[in-house]
Amino acid sequence: VLMVPTFLLTLLFGRDMIGVFGLKGPDVFLDKTCINQSNVALQRRGIEKLGAFLCKSSRMVVVYTDIYLQKLWTVYEMATFLVIRPLNAMDVVSVAVTMKFVGFLLWIYLVMLLMLASEVYTDLVLLKYLAQLLVSFGFIVCLRNHMRQQQKICSHIADFSVYQATCFCE
Repeated sequence: VLMVPTFLLTLLFGRDMIGVFGLKGPDVFLDKTCINQSNVALQRRGIEKLGAFLCKSSRMVVVYTDIYLQKLWTVYEMATFLVIRPLNAMDVVSVAVTMKFVGFLLWIYLVMLLMLASEVYTDLVLLKYLAQLLVSFGFIVCLRNHMRQQQKICSHIADFSVYQATCFCE
């Protein structure tokens, strides 16, 4: 019963918890938050320093959305990283996958509660089978959506043209 809440608490506060014991995780540079988004002069200085941050980076995680390859800033960042590091040092994660993962965890949690209820109320044995069916159905739907999203990302990357990219601030 406590599995999903424990996982979510660890996911959200894990770095803070290990910090209490004096341990340190990896440093992370998140361009969207580390580069000033409101002051144009500071933003420009931050963008000019992107190459230095990328040189010090051993890995890059691209949090992909449909507009990722339409922005020159992110295209520049990705191209610069790939010039200095191999492709296998870059991970592409869709924003949609993260939301689906959290949603699926909550789905499983609710189904586990249904199964627990079927154990407590033995006259609801059918509830246990319904819960198992719901988990299977939820998994299949999530997997199907994930594969469609991956196909869409591959299509966007394959169809990429620098001429379609625009330069704008978010």
